[in-house]
Amino acid sequence: MSVPDRRAVERRLGHRVADEAWGYLLKTNRLDSAVDEETAVEDAVFEVRDLEAAVGRGVTPPRTPKAPPDVVARQRALGAVYAALVASHTEVQAIRGRVGDRSDTRHPEPVLLTLGEVASWVTVHYMRTLRIDTLDQATDAVRMRHHRGDAFETLYFPSPHGSGRAVSIPARSLLGDLAVCSAKLAGTYRWWPVDATRVILTGKARPVVRSNATLDVRYGWRDQTSLSATTRITLELDPEMHPEEVQAAYLAARSLIMPPNRERVRPLTPKAAELAAWVATRPRESWARRMNAWNRTHSQWTHSGPASNFARDALSAYRRLTDPGWILPGGGESAVQLEGTA
Repeated sequence: MSVPDRRAVERRLGHRVADEAWGYLLKTNRLDSAVDEETAVEDAVFEVRDLEAAVGRGVTPPRTPKAPPDVVARQRALGAVYAALVASHTEVQAIRGRVGDRSDTRHPEPVLLTLGEVASWVTVHYMRTLRIDTLDQATDAVRMRHHRGDAFETLYFPSPHGSGRAVSIPARSLLGDLAVCSAKLAGTYRWWPVDATRVILTGKARPVVRSNATLDVRYGWRDQTSLSATTRITLELDPEMHPEEVQAAYLAARSLIMPPNRERVRPLTPKAAELAAWVATRPRESWARRMNAWNRTHSQWTHSGPASNFARDALSAYRRLTDPGWILPGGGESAVQLEGTA
């Protein structure tokens, strides 16, 4: 392990690093993971710039900023306006007209539920749709309908505590219609599907979504090369978001796919990146011949050690370039959409 020379880091940056910032990076063990001085300086430059980009030249780590009062008021107001607009949608009126007990003449108008009633209402209609007596029978009933070729929709709905739940439901049913309507409204008004369902069934406004992230994490291999480096984060952002909020949204999404026991992305030095790409073009040569050829064509980065050390460095650079090790929350293997700021 090598802690970089602070003066070398400052020369590379072109400015002095504040004592508090340097102390913070040392205290949080962000400057002692490199195996040689050159890499240590490169890593330190990255860490200092990352810290300064997040908090200027202060000493506190990046954090998600609290939305200003004007932003909160705007999102709530938009949610209220959209909830009022939703009430005039014919699909919503039709669903609300089917919520109550039709034999109950005390409710001639469409019935709205309380948040605490939504989950139990969904459960009752779910069991009624599948024609089951207990929820234990649901898996077999759904499997039978899938085997029969029935179409299904996914309904997202709130629990009594406000968190989201999901259930697969036959498309040709009241809950199927609700799922389709919720998905449509979520796309139109920038709600989460669970909030769109909540608006439909309760009539209560929900804040619109200001940002969300889709994580497309790649695990596969092609010709013995990892596709992890093709992983992508896609952000959808409200144009009125503050730059600090955009940065926080990105950092929050990236932290979710960070490999275990890692808090940062260690960048490749130009030498390591060139070495990884160069070695990939010469797959059939011995390491001794590769090293000699490298030294002839890369005089600024010659390798004087044994070929075994050159092989170690080359393979390490290649792995770091092609396999950053991104991993989905929970270890899944498909793209996921994450809730962002509301």
